[in-house]
Amino acid sequence: MEIFKREDILHPKMRRIATVALALGIAIGGCAAKKEATADKLSHAPSLEEVIKSPRHIAYDPLPSFAGQETYGPTDWARIHEGLELSRTPVYQDTTLVDVITAVRIDPAKYGFRVFSTYSGKEQLETHSIDNWLQRATGPDGEPIQALFSGVETNQPYGDPAFGIIQDGQKKGTNGREFTLTGLFLAEPKDKSLPLATIINASIDTSIAENYSQGVESLLIIGKGIPTRLTTIRSNHIALGNDADGKIIVAASEGGNFTYSGFAHALTELPLRLENGIYLESGRDVHLALPGTYTLSGAYNTASPKDPTARKGESKLVSSAIGIYER
Repeated sequence: MEIFKREDILHPKMRRIATVALALGIAIGGCAAKKEATADKLSHAPSLEEVIKSPRHIAYDPLPSFAGQETYGPTDWARIHEGLELSRTPVYQDTTLVDVITAVRIDPAKYGFRVFSTYSGKEQLETHSIDNWLQRATGPDGEPIQALFSGVETNQPYGDPAFGIIQDGQKKGTNGREFTLTGLFLAEPKDKSLPLATIINASIDTSIAENYSQGVESLLIIGKGIPTRLTTIRSNHIALGNDADGKIIVAASEGGNFTYSGFAHALTELPLRLENGIYLESGRDVHLALPGTYTLSGAYNTASPKDPTARKGESKLVSSAIGIYER
């Protein structure tokens, strides 16, 4: 498989782990015909290098006075494996490329989900790079991980989950409380009549969580009646949602150009057909990897009104992740 790896062009001393197929941002094993078909699907998508070079424009919040500031290129899906697809959608202001939103679409009938956390309650911090997570993480029976992405936000200095998680049936990070945030990602039900993976509005009912062995609690950013949280801080973002067909979608911004609410708005503008979505992480904690195909890691530091330029930082080691494995 022919892969392109590059050092970060803005900060030579800092390595950005950015693996992209030559010219496309994707490499797919198999016959040449399949590779050419994938090339046609994603030929419009800029490379990660182009995203890094693009100007740092302001990504406005979705207020009526700023409506239409962003436009989007096509969202075409390329098949990685059966039940696993990738898309990269360019984002423009006027005619200038300002960001790319990468999305991974997962069929829960084909892939299981597993939540990983190194927190053990001891006063020591164990963190890993995205590469190390890919080496150590497996499915429940040792299955190789087919995709890995950011888990729940963690506290310092010991990496305990800031929000609740369910890891192999054990609840962590809640200190015994019930789930209290607005969104819950749930997967691997004990009752097989339930959805294999879903996202629910936790402000309505959390009792269903007891029937699942994997889960993540976070803020619901897409769904009916969700208020818009206006912000001025810009950074990379990653979110997790479910579409109208029951597929699970992981979406991340590559360029560090969106505000929190601007990213949520963009996800509703793209043809992802999301019904519910929760926020996972931002800035240097954003990780998304499909082994041998695509890796986004070492994202931008958050930009603030005092320092409006998004700066490149080293990839952050993390104590939490979510992985998928073939059933």
